[in-house]
Amino acid sequence: MDQRWGSSLNLNVHYHSLVLDGVYTWSHSGRRPQFHPLGPPTVAEVQRVVRAVRLRIQRLLSRRGLADGDGGEGDERGPGLADEGQARIQEASVLGRVSTGPRRGRSVERHRGAPPREFTAASQAASSGWYNLHAGVGIPAPDRAALERLCRYIARPPLSEDRLHRLPDGRYAVRLKTPYSDGTTHVLFRPDELMEKLAALVPPPRRHTVHYHGVLAPHAGWRPHVIPQGEGLDTPRRPRRMRTGTGLVPGTWIPWVELLKRVFRIELFPCPRCGSRAYRVSYVHLPAPALLTFYGLPTTVPTPASPRASPHSDEYNWT
Repeated sequence: MDQRWGSSLNLNVHYHSLVLDGVYTWSHSGRRPQFHPLGPPTVAEVQRVVRAVRLRIQRLLSRRGLADGDGGEGDERGPGLADEGQARIQEASVLGRVSTGPRRGRSVERHRGAPPREFTAASQAASSGWYNLHAGVGIPAPDRAALERLCRYIARPPLSEDRLHRLPDGRYAVRLKTPYSDGTTHVLFRPDELMEKLAALVPPPRRHTVHYHGVLAPHAGWRPHVIPQGEGLDTPRRPRRMRTGTGLVPGTWIPWVELLKRVFRIELFPCPRCGSRAYRVSYVHLPAPALLTFYGLPTTVPTPASPRASPHSDEYNWT
């Protein structure tokens, strides 16, 4: 999964990968693929992978005119950076600076609320230049709860409301997930600076941020023989119809109501009397005005506001 942010709302493009600790093989005499587990990678293997990734990325950037062979910045911006404003705030986000407002060009304000500490590298991690790889997290196959926690972590949003606080002077403080080695625990933003940092994290249009590879890919031929078919899963699954239209078979599709409850902790359709989940019993067909009146909602169409002038027009109020 593509991740574009760090804990301080800085633009930090990296990838969270969830891979199988082994390989599948399928012999002609077998009815299902056979899984062959592998041991954890060594530091030397992780170092070899990160070096290979670094060389391949630099070659790709060099072919596209975005970097030279040594990883330096190129002169061309490329087709993906046609928006000069977005490119400017992204560059400032990478450098930890402010791109707009009265503090333009200055570093992001920090609050050091912890004592400095010595930086310690994680186990089974390696670096090569500006590239680093961490492969020290492993989940046993039976531990489904730990696997779900890991999936939630790699798919987390850029900002948690629990880490965002508004200060009395109007600024916003974002608490870091882990303090920096220099003791920084919070980064401070003015309201316009906070919007700038969030805008820098918007991914390019029409780009997928979640990718599946190998036997887990949507159209992989081995996928139906590898993924669970509904047994042993703790979330209730709704039966689905077979493609032939005959009968119902257990499926792995989860209703959207269950997904909202599981991901966002949102309970839909609660009963106002007992608090338990309410289910649809029947549909009531009423004209739209009568239905709106029943729920105490207005039935008249509001008058739309006048359109705003173009930013390039002399009538636009920049204040």
